[in-house]
Amino acid sequence: SVYGKTFYEYINEFRVKQFLAKVKDGEHKKQTILGIAMDAGFNSKSTFNKSFKMIMNDTPSRYIEKNFL
Repeated sequence: SVYGKTFYEYINEFRVKQFLAKVKDGEHKKQTILGIAMDAGFNSKSTFNKSFKMIMNDTPSRYIEKNFL
């Protein structure tokens, strides 16, 4: 409650940051977006997509297209 978000929202922010770091390092060229998300700590595609969209205001694939292709 100190940060104005739930525990899971707080943790998922770190997971999204880990995902972004892996994409920045070029992991998206070696494995799928879902594979990178799982490596970052997400257990489901829906949770990853929901968290990513909430934090980044974009879908993961569109974000990668805009910034890394």
